Amino acid sequence: MQPTIRVNLDSLVGNWRLLSTACPGANVAAVVKADAYGMGIDRIAPALAHAGCRRFYVAWPSEGARLRSILGQGAEIVVLLGADEQDYQLMREAELEPVLNSPAQAQAWMKAAGPDQPYSVHVDTGMNRLGASPSDWAAMSSIAPAPVSLISHLASADDPASEQNKSQLEGFQRAAQLWPVARRSLSASAGAWLGTDFCFDEVRAGISLYGAGPAPRSGPAPACAATLSAFILQTRTLGKGDQAGYGGTFTAPSRMRIATLGIGYADGFPRSASSRASVVIRGERRPVVGRVSMDLTLIDVTGLPVKEGDEAELFGPSLPIEEQAQAMGTIGYELLTRIGPRCRKIYIDALSG
Repeated sequence: MQPTIRVNLDSLVGNWRLLSTACPGANVAAVVKADAYGMGIDRIAPALAHAGCRRFYVAWPSEGARLRSILGQGAEIVVLLGADEQDYQLMREAELEPVLNSPAQAQAWMKAAGPDQPYSVHVDTGMNRLGASPSDWAAMSSIAPAPVSLISHLASADDPASEQNKSQLEGFQRAAQLWPVARRSLSASAGAWLGTDFCFDEVRAGISLYGAGPAPRSGPAPACAATLSAFILQTRTLGKGDQAGYGGTFTAPSRMRIATLGIGYADGFPRSASSRASVVIRGERRPVVGRVSMDLTLIDVTGLPVKEGDEAELFGPSLPIEEQAQAMGTIGYELLTRIGPRCRKIYIDALSG
């Protein structure tokens, strides 16, 4: 009765197509870094490729090499964090396209690979995290004049009212004048919902593929494509004043029944869920009580006819991941990518049911 993550590949592909509808004329690339957000790159990437996705983004060259072994030839595989000298041979062998983030990185790549090898350029438009600063754009365009894509990243796309979105859009438009032939890509998942002005030639879809992240302001939202569940290992009755879990942080206010679920922070259900998160069981939302431990989580099941082996949903169609994440003081991205290897993965599609 291991914890289980069910990934609906049909919903995943449907969400990829939904982003294409939201950004007409833009290519929708798939961001599959961090083992496809913890969902398994060996199943996620082929499902998207079969649906027609041809461009994939990863963070590190090692991720790109693994993806190449999965997809074979034909797919464009782009490494967001670029590459340094120790990665050049791997980049060539796996036919990976680096995103060059600074003049120094660009100069080193051009010297090692030559101008004919494909690359992209990342310009910083206000996030101040990664990418060539505005003061370096002219030098960057001289060193790397012909990228496949010109990329930037929105800092506040999850807040449509943020003035930073407009400022970054204007900055990106200025930068694009230095690379007039490059494919332009400003937005990831959240940016796609800001309107067609933000879509340009390519959108980099990540969290939205799983039905998480910010929702569109109008129209259909991405469907839930990932459901985390765990099973009851034991139930017990507490009397008023009884304590439960490490440190006795939970005290029963009255006679009650609790259940122990076989999931904990080693499986990716964080300790911050302690006495803050909820689960859905038997159609009811019930609170987590006491501390989440490495392997186990306690929930209040008072009045419910539950038994050992019953399944509880920790996020999914009945309990949206962003709502669960907010209760824990985090975001859906973190919950997805923290899913541990002990969680059994089940993939659902039209063929398997």
